[in-house]
Amino acid sequence: MVYHEIRMKNGKKLNYLIYNKRQNNKWVKQSKFIGTGEIDKENIEELKKEFEIEMIADKKYPCLSKEQVVEVEKLKKLHNEKIKNFSLNLVILQ
Repeated sequence: MVYHEIRMKNGKKLNYLIYNKRQNNKWVKQSKFIGTGEIDKENIEELKKEFEIEMIADKKYPCLSKEQVVEVEKLKKLHNEKIKNFSLNLVILQ
């Protein structure tokens, strides 16, 4: 999971994305600097999605390019949504 964190340094807002993962029975925190000052929520959400895909790509898909990983993750998300909707429709019909 990726979340947005604001750190203050010398009176400036520093924006970071944080990704937590479990490694060797310990929690490891990876961060990525995304800019200073105010950043709008839509932009942060896009950056969070991209950062999460980067982190997943390094772990799950070492042989694929970033573009290929993005496509795989999009297809997985679409598949999961279709399955969820299909399951909901079955419950409603019964």
